[in-house]
Amino acid sequence: YLVHCASQGDVPLALSAPAFTVSQNVDGTLAVLEAAKRHDGLIKVVVQSSEEVYGFQPRLPIREDQSLNPTNCYGASKAAQELLAMAYHHSFRLPVVVLRSSTIIGPGMRRSQVIPIFLEQALKGEPLTIQGDGSQTRDFNPVDNHVDAIMAALTTPESAGRTFNVGSGVERSILSVAEECLRATGSK
Repeated sequence: YLVHCASQGDVPLALSAPAFTVSQNVDGTLAVLEAAKRHDGLIKVVVQSSEEVYGFQPRLPIREDQSLNPTNCYGASKAAQELLAMAYHHSFRLPVVVLRSSTIIGPGMRRSQVIPIFLEQALKGEPLTIQGDGSQTRDFNPVDNHVDAIMAALTTPESAGRTFNVGSGVERSILSVAEECLRATGSK
C-alpha cells in the first residue's frame, strides 16, 4: 500500500510561488507514481487531493462528478496531480484512488488555517479577522474522519480508478466558527 499525502498545501504560498507549488505537487506525484509503477505486488495507491480542484461551485454539496474548475494555482496543481494519477491507472493499471478532502482539522494542523488563527487571536484578546461578512462556508473534516476514508480506500477492492470526496458533510459559516472559538477561549 502507498498513501501519497506529500504536497505543498498552502494556498497563499501557491499564489506567491506557483512554480514551486507545481514542482512539489505535480512533479512530486509523478515521482511517486513512477516508483509505484515499478513496485510489483502493490495493492493500492491513495493520492491525496483537495476540494480546491472544484473552485467556486454554486451547488452544495459538491459531488465527485461536478466539473473541476480550480480558481488558484494550488487547486490547478491538485487537479493536474489527479489527472496524472488517473492516467497511470488507465495506462499502467496502477490501482489508484484519489481522495478530495475538505479542510482537514485536528492535532498538528497548520497554524496558517482559519481555526488556529482565530484561536490565537482570541487567546491574545485581539479581534478575530474575518474576510467578508463571514457568511462563506467550509466543511471542516476531522483528521480521524479522513484517516478512516484512507483506510476504506485502501481496503475496498472496487475503489481503484475512482475519486471520492471526503468531508464531515456539514457546511459551517466562518462567522459561526469565529463565535465558537470565542466561546471556547472565553474571549470577548
